Amino acid sequence: MAAAMTGLGSVFALCLLALQQAGAKPATRPAEATKLEKIVAAELESLHEKGRFPGACVSFVLANGIQGAVAVGHADADTKEKLTVEHRLMSGSIGKTWVAALALQLVREGKVGLDAKVAQWFAREEWFARVPNAAALTMRMLLRHQSGIEEHVRDPAFAADVRAEPRREWKPAELVAYVLDKKPLFAPGKGWSYADTNYILAGMVLERVLGTTYYGAVKERLLAPLGLTDTVPSDRPKIDRLAQGHLAEHNPFGLPTRAQKDGEMIVNPQLEWTGGGFALTTKNLARWGNLLYSGKVTGPRLRDVMLDGVRTGRPGETYGLAVFSRTSKLGRVHGHSGWFPGYAAQLAFYPQYGLTVALQINSSDWGKLRAHPRLIADGIAAKLAAELLPVRR
Repeated sequence: MAAAMTGLGSVFALCLLALQQAGAKPATRPAEATKLEKIVAAELESLHEKGRFPGACVSFVLANGIQGAVAVGHADADTKEKLTVEHRLMSGSIGKTWVAALALQLVREGKVGLDAKVAQWFAREEWFARVPNAAALTMRMLLRHQSGIEEHVRDPAFAADVRAEPRREWKPAELVAYVLDKKPLFAPGKGWSYADTNYILAGMVLERVLGTTYYGAVKERLLAPLGLTDTVPSDRPKIDRLAQGHLAEHNPFGLPTRAQKDGEMIVNPQLEWTGGGFALTTKNLARWGNLLYSGKVTGPRLRDVMLDGVRTGRPGETYGLAVFSRTSKLGRVHGHSGWFPGYAAQLAFYPQYGLTVALQINSSDWGKLRAHPRLIADGIAAKLAAELLPVRR
């Protein structure tokens, strides 16, 4: 209880915000939302006809807080169950954004230093010394993927173990074990390489600092105050209102082409933890992106800290604290993509228009999508931007 109470002061403003934006619903539906939903629906239907993916949901939030949402296609390609905006879908690595937001709360409270060595939180863990660059690692390095640690998810041994025990419940240290004693990819802080492993270690630090579970802290400090009631931890095989996911016949883990059987995930999604870890409606995802990237969650100063990134190697792209920033035809874009077997997602914020777009698809078969989700999101955003005026900042 004491650990939970320490977060209440820091989220008081968020509680008020939740009442105004997330909890309170307008008595009448804004005509602007209906108009823009029709534009998005036409674009999404066209993409669905050209592609071969089962279904997709898109939600947008405007600078004035007005939100809309559209769904096309099927929640299950075999049963032909209609996909709706009330279905939840896996968000994959977009879940990292909650890790960064929680870490920044603790920075504001003086409990975490982004450039302090994280080794202090692993003093009792004998295995930690075997982590690449262990002694030099900081929270900023982990959150910006500058640790030099390899991606445990890509280790063939990890894939084999998932196939052998798909319903296994993983401990964080068991995930990190796949990178122990490996040579660093680069000196700490001197390169960039994306790895869920970084966020597993960051999640372990957060739990040690807070003295409570990561999911408990996210619910207490973020989800509940912001009214994001359709966002739930993907910490078990059965998730209510989860649309069926569809995989390519030849997929990285050698799994069946249907993500669920008899209403439960074939692979326990608990293995993602702080590398992803959430299922939610696309409406909740767009609302979260709007609050996060506009600075309402962290405040303007820490939002800028979050956006301060390093080059990823792709032209014009940087990675901050769980945020990709890149250039598009609509100007700079901040956001994150997500993947989980059977699902793909994209969250994007276009500051020039104060526009947030969230896209979720119940397929990870890239051959049927015809375009990367970030490009699909950009196309939808362009249609919306044609109806909107740039926001003065």
